[in-house]
Amino acid sequence: MVRRPGPRAWGLAALAALAAWAPAQTDPVLTGTFVQLNSQLAAMDADAWRQELGWMHAIGMDTVIVQYARYGEVHYFPVADAAAADPAALPPNESIATLAWSPDATLPLRHLRIVVQPNSREWTMIPELRVFAGGENVAAGLGYRTAPAPDARYPDPDAAQGGKLTDGRANFAWPDMVGWAHPGDRITIDLDLGQPREVERVEVDFMRSDVSAVELPSGFRVAGSADGSAFDELGAIAWGSVEAVTWEPMRHILDAAEELGMQVFLGLGLDPTFWQGQFDPRASADENIALMLRLEALYGSSPALAGWYLPEEIDDRRFVAPDVHEAAIAYLEAMVRAAHERTGRPVMVAPYFGMNPNGPAYAAWWDTTLQRAPIDIIALQDGVGTRRTTTEEGIPVFAALAEVAARHGVALWSDLEVFEQIHGWPVDTGSWQARPATIEQVLHQLQLEAPYVEKFVIFDFTHYMSPRLGGAAEELYRGYQAYLEGRRAP
Repeated sequence: MVRRPGPRAWGLAALAALAAWAPAQTDPVLTGTFVQLNSQLAAMDADAWRQELGWMHAIGMDTVIVQYARYGEVHYFPVADAAAADPAALPPNESIATLAWSPDATLPLRHLRIVVQPNSREWTMIPELRVFAGGENVAAGLGYRTAPAPDARYPDPDAAQGGKLTDGRANFAWPDMVGWAHPGDRITIDLDLGQPREVERVEVDFMRSDVSAVELPSGFRVAGSADGSAFDELGAIAWGSVEAVTWEPMRHILDAAEELGMQVFLGLGLDPTFWQGQFDPRASADENIALMLRLEALYGSSPALAGWYLPEEIDDRRFVAPDVHEAAIAYLEAMVRAAHERTGRPVMVAPYFGMNPNGPAYAAWWDTTLQRAPIDIIALQDGVGTRRTTTEEGIPVFAALAEVAARHGVALWSDLEVFEQIHGWPVDTGSWQARPATIEQVLHQLQLEAPYVEKFVIFDFTHYMSPRLGGAAEELYRGYQAYLEGRRAP
């Protein structure tokens, strides 16, 4: 039997964290969440994160898991050489970047034309545009015309009355953006400002996601007209004048968690090529151990820092072959040893299983793995939101893994999906999209999974359950509040 290290190896803080993972957590309530950072969340200030974690805390959540500190080229913590970064470099991958044009002097314009110059293998995605006059975004809520028409998978049906580009939401979320696949050499957006305005700045937000073939345009041009027919060129802007941005959302999250008595697991780094089947266990371990020690130096003094999350999501399809299984074990073994011996903190993973899962085989894989890699927490993805399985089909996997986890002294949590995938495999051939789940579905998952897990964490509050988002996400939050209140009623 593999056991966790004793008090001398971990220290009092880690043992205090472990005390919260008692079997009593089988109570069917949500007690934590993943946070998948993007540029919008990374830009939130300390007050915004205090409010976000306050909403979590108000419904009984005590644990936050930041999915990754680094994703490809994107860093969500200060980089030592950030000040020396090339100011002409492109904005980071997996982000939303703003390109802004300003005239030499304000111009009285009523009709405005923005001509985007695509530079992508496939997709150009635009979440928002803004036109400022007198310090006010005078484009907010206005209708507009686009040519060519957007792709049917990312349409803008309300453009004429005021669509996605002027609704004030610039989320790193595919359904909130307007998308063009292979749009040619230009995308034209025409706006009528209603009356002449002294335009001082035009901003357009663009998505960049190299792994999804969404690349930034070369730039955009601006033209103006008095009558909407004859347009005069006014100027252009291209990438090359963008200053490096330093984000530190994890400091804000840790500070807010400390105030609220919550715990935070910091995710390490993930190379996007992992999703394409590329994985070098030695190189990945070297990079992530170095990153872990960097994060320990930055944030280790925070009493809210509970441990580390390894963002590689191990599944029951790609990691079955003996050589690939051995690679996974070698990586996990190296990471657990470094975390325990060099930081005194526990390690968490969030694996998943595919369609038609085999519970005994899945548990046997982990039984072999845990003999050499004594992971502390397995937060098993339930797969319901991604439509890989139903709650009922997943229960045998939870049951089989619960027995193995107990024998190895490993805490088994549910990584409960609070979203519903509406596009992309296995739903259809479109690009991946999801919406918040209904409260009825979430409660169904809770009730069936509760006998097998010590704790429920969700994926993820910031995208599918936060009142900050309004709409269906806030409805899910309020529905869960009502569930809790009903449980407290005599």
